[in-house]
Formats: sequence, C-alpha cells, structure tokens
Amino acid sequence: MAREFENVYLGGKTSAKAAGKLKIAEMGIGWKNATTGKIVTISSADLQKLSWQRCSREFQLRLQTKEGKVFKFDGLPRDSYETLASLIKSTYHKTLERKEVSVRGWNWGAVEFQGNHMAFNVANHTAFEVPLSDVASTNLASRNEVTLEFAPDNTKKSKKEAEDELMEIRFFVPGVGTQNQVTENEEGVKLFKDKDEEAKVANEEANGGDGENGEHAPVLDEDGTALTAASLLCETIKQKADLDGAAGDPVATFENLLCLTPRGRFAMELYLDSFRLRGKSHDYKILFTSIVMLAVLPKPDDMHSMLVVGLDPPLRQGQTRYPFLVFQFERDDEVELDLNMQDQDWENYTDKLKKSYDGPSFEVVSDVLKGLSGKKVTTSGSFKSAQSQSGIKCAYKANEAFFYPLEKCLISIPKPAIFIAHAEISVVTFSRVGQAGGGNALKTFEIKVNLRDGPEYTFGSIAREEHDPLERFFRAKNIKVLSELADPQNTYAEDSDIDSGDEAPRKRVREEISGGFGDEDEDESEDEDFAPEDESDVAEEFDEDYAGSASEGEGGEDAAAGEKPKEKTKLKENL
Repeated sequence: MAREFENVYLGGKTSAKAAGKLKIAEMGIGWKNATTGKIVTISSADLQKLSWQRCSREFQLRLQTKEGKVFKFDGLPRDSYETLASLIKSTYHKTLERKEVSVRGWNWGAVEFQGNHMAFNVANHTAFEVPLSDVASTNLASRNEVTLEFAPDNTKKSKKEAEDELMEIRFFVPGVGTQNQVTENEEGVKLFKDKDEEAKVANEEANGGDGENGEHAPVLDEDGTALTAASLLCETIKQKADLDGAAGDPVATFENLLCLTPRGRFAMELYLDSFRLRGKSHDYKILFTSIVMLAVLPKPDDMHSMLVVGLDPPLRQGQTRYPFLVFQFERDDEVELDLNMQDQDWENYTDKLKKSYDGPSFEVVSDVLKGLSGKKVTTSGSFKSAQSQSGIKCAYKANEAFFYPLEKCLISIPKPAIFIAHAEISVVTFSRVGQAGGGNALKTFEIKVNLRDGPEYTFGSIAREEHDPLERFFRAKNIKVLSELADPQNTYAEDSDIDSGDEAPRKRVREEISGGFGDEDEDESEDEDFAPEDESDVAEEFDEDYAGSASEGEGGEDAAAGEKPKEKTKLKENL
C-alpha cells in the first residue's frame, strides 16, 4: 500500500529550498519537487539500508543503495517514525534503524567511508557527513594534514539566491595506516576500507578467521616506506570522489602538460561534464560550466603557444585563487588521439568533435575542450608588434609577462594572469616615453591602464619601438590615450639652480629636511636688538691695529665711556 508525505526536502545541494512529496510504494521510493517537477526514484531492489536520524529540518530518512549511493529526505515529523518503520518492514522487509547524532561539539574523532559519503564520528556517533561527489579537489597540505575543497553551487542565478557555502575542510591525521584498515582496489591502489567491508571482515574474525595475523603491521609502499594515514585518506577520497562525478572512463587524456599558473605538470582527463587535473601533490576537478573563456595565444619566442582557461568561480589552492589556468605547449609537439565516447553520446557532439585528432598538441587540447565545454576559443587579433608578433614582452610588478592586445580585451600572462575588457577601460596612459637627462633616449616605457570602476594596471619595461604599434591599436579601438612626456629639466633643476647661486632651492631643501618640527631658519628672522658695528671697526689678529684695539677694549676711552660694556649687556640679554 502506497503512502505519501508532504513538505519533504531532498538533502544535498540539488534540493536547496525546494520542498516536495515523498512517496513510498511497493515498486520503490520516489520524490517529486513541488516547484520544478523533478523526480528522483529508488527501486526497491536497489535498497540496502534505511535509517532514521535527527537533522536540521526535523528528522531525516536516509537510504543507501547497493551501489553505495546515499539519498537523504529531510523534514519528516518526529511522530512519523512508527508509521515509516512499519511501512518499510511490511513493504521491503527491512528494518528502519535509529541512528544517534553526536552533538558534543568535539573536533577529534574517526573517519569512516560508506558508499559515496565520508562520515566523521565522535564516540561512535556521526557528527557530520561529507558527500564525496561535492569534493572538487583534495591534497596533502603537509605530512599529516589533508585538505578537502568543495565545488561551488552554480545553480544560483542571482545574488538573492546566493548563500554562504562550505568551501574547505582540513583534517589532521597522525600516524600510519595498518593492514586491518587498508584494502586494494582493482588497480592495486591502497585505500581505507569501506564500513560494510570492515563489518564483513569483523564477522569473519569472530567466526574463527585469522584476523590477528599482522593486522596491526604498517602498510608499506613500493619503496618499503610506511604510508601515513593522511596519504591513505587523501588517496581514498580521490578514488571515491568520482562515484557521482566523472564516473567511467575519460573521453580523452593528455599526459604531462606544463601548467604555468598554477605552476606544475598535470595529467588532464576530460569527461563529458568536467575535466580533472592530476598532479604530483594536487588534484582538481573542474566543471565545464565553470569555464568562461578559452584563448590560444602564440608566445613571442616563436617556439611555444599558450592555452588560457578562464574560470568562474576560480580554482582554489589553499588561500590562493587562480581565475585563469595557463598551459604552455611546444609548437612542434604533435599528438594523435582517438576519443573514447559511446555511440549514444556522439549524437550531442556530432558538429563539435571529431572521432580522431592528429596535429599540434595545443590545437588538439583546445579543440577537445571547446567541443566538450561549448565555449568559443579566442585567438590573436589584428595587432602586430614591431617584430610582427601578436604579443609583446613586458613586466608586471616584479614578474615577467606577455601582453596581448586582442580585439575585445587585453590579456597579460602568465603570472598573474590579467584580463581587461575594452569596455571597462577608461584611459590608457603612456609614461616614460620622452628622453632622459643628458639627451639620452629611454630604451623602455610603460603603460597605465585605468578602468572605469576598478584598479589601475601598470605594465613596464616595454621596448621603445613598441610605442607606435600600441598607440595605433588603442586609437583604432576608440580607447582614450594620454602621454606623459619625461621633462629633462626636472631631473637636474635643483642642482643647476644651486650652481647659479640661487638660494631658493637651498631654502626649499632645508624646509623639507626640517619637516615642520619648529626649527627656525637664521636667514629668515634677524635679532633686531643685535646691531653690531661695521666690520671694519673690528680688528683682526693679523692686522696691525689688533694690539691697540685690544688695549682699548680692556681699558681705553671706549671702556671708560661705557659703550663697549653696553654692547656686551645687550648680547647677554638676547642670548
């Protein structure tokens, strides 16, 4: 007998705020979204476990299939447990198990895998679960630390629908893996055991199995080194994260690609809805819906070409974000490739892809990415430098860069990669394009790109001969251009003034040095009370009147009249 429950939510990112109707029937369990009409069904033959637990929306019915997938239905009232338990028992001949959730708030526990979910347990009770299908990448942050990064929810179309999302979790995992914790998959990769497999082994040991035979011995790699528990956890997450994402064999695989941003060599695996970058220490899963632009640009050295992949949201590596991926290819490097795609899938890609490719590697990779993602590939435009190149060498801050004026945008790569649309540019200013002091022409100049609502970008160390091609390009695109000519007089103005006897520069320098700290310049204010006699009346030591002047100062007529003592008194008062 079928039974329906209203206002039930499908757990996970796909449900968000939409409620629906849950129906339990003999054929299986179904849920229908009340807003979009989306239907999710689970056949009764696929059901393996059913459990009941507390959640943020009342109570949750949790279903696990034989394939390891987990479905969660939230919003069921507390008093519906007895009804559901009896209905499941009579319909599917299974028990609805009660599960207690840990609310201690502890951050130290144990991790266990069950299907495509990873649970963090505290005192044998689940604290939280991580759907591995939502994991975008995982890597070892250190010897004992594992980082999980999550794919953002791209279903939100407006800012009003946007919500705060969990983007990263870090686990500290000490110790090494032991034999009783680890198993091997079909490819011989060592992984942590699934919860169901652990229960099976425990039953065999309880029935007289040889579970004590080296079960606590460390797990060794091919070199005989003990594998850390952190490395085993990271590898297990990598393998299980593909269950509901890029399942099956990749459509195409490119090995040992050189990536300039972020730096490293990666293997690129392309699937129908996403592609993965697998490196030595990092592993990324990128959805095709996150790609906003593709560009193939020739490097000015005539030996390499670069593929630029723009991402929104950007790729995250710890606290660093990479809105662009920049790959470098040798132009002479060629590749032959046959796409691995089922016949029923070719119907959607007949006009976008070819079954086989043979040509330069950068062209093959860009064509396959273009066909699977549906994005247009941008190439170099009409701009030609003084050396007839599509880009010019320059410097952005302390990094070497290659600047490409394209038809609708400006791109600077590789690190950091900068994208500037022509419509966002307010003015482009050419600086340092005059002559240096002494009549020597500057060999390089710089350009400043001011945005209408944004920062200013300065690209320097541009060869002098590139000034005219750049100026013609900007004027052809109706972009406002200004020039800041270097003034040769400004460089040596103060020195020349000082040499000519002008005291103004000296005075200006003194004012800058004093900095307004209250120092008074002796040239600016004079003591009115101090009025010395003419310098000719003062005898010098080498003058012939020196002795007489001295004697007069000590006891002569001037001293008797009191004139000299009067002068000394005034000096004393002023001091």
